[in-house]
Amino acid sequence: MAKDIYEIFPSAFATFQEADEALQMHLRDLIFDGPQDTVTLTENAHPAILVASIAILRVLEVSMREYQWKPSSRMIAKQRRRKSWAS
Repeated sequence: MAKDIYEIFPSAFATFQEADEALQMHLRDLIFDGPQDTVTLTENAHPAILVASIAILRVLEVSMREYQWKPSSRMIAKQRRRKSWAS
């Protein structure tokens, strides 16, 4: 789960380090190398999914800044339509 981004992107690596320190456990070792029956226990799976998701989000944020990605006017208009439908 997210091992490839952990190995490639510094922001993902930092996210897993932060989680290990905050949780006072080696969550990344459990996620990447732990037995599946242990990883899939609720008390391990929930933080694992959250940390992997945050790591992916941070990689996307950095990539968007680096490549100066901006949403197109078409995407913005689509989002505005969705908001108006929800009202």
